Amino acid sequence: MLKGPLTATCSDENCELHTTTATLTIAAPLHTIYGDGEDASAVIIDDNGIQGDATVVYYKATKNGDVYTKGEELASAPSNASDYVAEITLGTGDNSETASVNYTIAKADPTAAAPSATATYGQTLADITLTNPTGNTEGTWAWVDTGTTSVGSVGNHTFKANFTPSDTANYNSVSNKDVTVTVSKAANPATVASTATVTKGGNTVDLKDNVTLNCATGAVSYAISGETSGCSLKGSVLTSGENSGSVTVNVTVAADNKYEALATKTITVTITEKNVQTISASDFDDQKINPGPTHVQGTEVCKEVRCQCCRHLSGSESMGSSKLADVPSGQRSDG
Repeated sequence: MLKGPLTATCSDENCELHTTTATLTIAAPLHTIYGDGEDASAVIIDDNGIQGDATVVYYKATKNGDVYTKGEELASAPSNASDYVAEITLGTGDNSETASVNYTIAKADPTAAAPSATATYGQTLADITLTNPTGNTEGTWAWVDTGTTSVGSVGNHTFKANFTPSDTANYNSVSNKDVTVTVSKAANPATVASTATVTKGGNTVDLKDNVTLNCATGAVSYAISGETSGCSLKGSVLTSGENSGSVTVNVTVAADNKYEALATKTITVTITEKNVQTISASDFDDQKINPGPTHVQGTEVCKEVRCQCCRHLSGSESMGSSKLADVPSGQRSDG
C-alpha cells in the first residue's frame, strides 16, 4: 500500500495517455475541524484521468503516536472528529495498487459565552444552578468551587465555572471561565412576637423584648396604630393610661447592607386591670411567721413579718382566729 501518489505505467502501443507514466494522488480532506464546513472527501489529483471507476474507501482508525491502524469501514466520507484512513485502489488482483492517506478531524471549540447568575446574601455556590445562554453550543456549566463556597456580600462577584458540551466527541470542553454572580439582599430574618400585656394606671412594657433581630442590624421603629386606649409610646416603651382594653403597635425593621426591610408586623398589647392582692391567715398555713419588732404609734400597731408585707392594725383586728389587743400609746410590745 502506498502512502500518497499512485503511479500507473502504460506499455500498450495504443495507450491513450499523453505520457507513458501517469500519477494519481490521494490527499487528506479539506475538512480538518468538526463543523468547519469544508469538504469531507479525500482530495484526488488525477491529471491524466486514470482513476476510472475506482472509488475512495474510508476507515475509522486508531492512532498511536504517528501510526494509524485501520478499523471499521465506513459507508461514506466521515465528518465527525476522530482519526481516519482513506484508500483508493487501481486495478484488480495481482495488478492492483492501493494508495492511502491518514488524517485526523479535530474537535471544535464550542461557543461558550459565560452565563450570568444571581444569588441572595447567605447562599453558597451549591445553591445556584447555571443556565447555558441561548446561542451557545449545547452543554452544561458547573462551578469549579463547590460545596460551601459563599457567594459573598451584596454586590457583584466573579467565580470560575467549567463548560462540558453535550457532544463531547466533537467539541472540546472549556475550563475556568469567569462567571459574574450578582448578590442581592436576603429577606429580613427578624421575628416579632405578636402579643404583650401591661397593667393600666401608668405602668410600662418594653416592646423591644418582642423583637428578635437574628443578625439584622436595621433600625427598629414602633408606632401605635388606631385607638390608643389612653396609652402613650416613647421609643419601644409603651405606658398605659387609666383604660383597660388593647392597643395595636406596628413594628418595622429597616433594611441594612445584608437584608431587605421587614414587612410591618403588629403587636397586640392587652391592658389589664390593676392587680389586687388579698392576704388571709390561710395564706400562712403550716408556715412559721416570725414577726419583727412591734412599733407603737398612738393606737396603731404595725408588725413586720417575714413575707415583707406590712399591715397596719387599728384597735383590735383579727387575722384568722387571732386577735391583737389595743396597745396603749407610748408602750412597746415584744410581739
